[in-house]
Amino acid sequence: MADLKKAIHSFKDKKILVIGDLMLDLYTYGEVNRISPEAPIPIILKTSEKYAPGGAANVANNLASLGAKVSVCGVVGFDSNGEKLTFLLEESGVDTRSIIKIKDFPTILKHRFVANNQQMIRVDEEIFREFIKRHLPDMLVAQGKFRQFQPRIRDKNISQRHSRTGADIHFNGAVHL
Repeated sequence: MADLKKAIHSFKDKKILVIGDLMLDLYTYGEVNRISPEAPIPIILKTSEKYAPGGAANVANNLASLGAKVSVCGVVGFDSNGEKLTFLLEESGVDTRSIIKIKDFPTILKHRFVANNQQMIRVDEEIFREFIKRHLPDMLVAQGKFRQFQPRIRDKNISQRHSRTGADIHFNGAVHL
């Protein structure tokens, strides 16, 4: 137990950059009391809903809750879900200045329906995932996002020379790309 406490406290004031797929999770809670007459599926009577950071945004949120000084880098849409996700991260103390907002690109949403303490179904809203994986390094380099982090990055073992620009990109930590 002492080792666990020590590990948790080791995150305090660490500067961490999280790069990856930023998602918004939506949980719709309810109760199932009957089956639909239209098809053999349960009908959920909605009682509440909750939004939470998902994917790399969840990692950033968790690290911030442990006391780390976290910056997050990834892509969201210029939409209400992107705004909700950015707000939730900022509310948790995560630096969101390196989030790239793309017009006509929907923020990834994972919508879970939970009834009687059991997840019934998950509906994913996402497009162009492969496009983002291929082109995110281009967008980050073009916007100079990595330059602001280079002085803070200590682990130089994980690096990649960007193929088109020749810029050195250094990743610190888990990368979901």
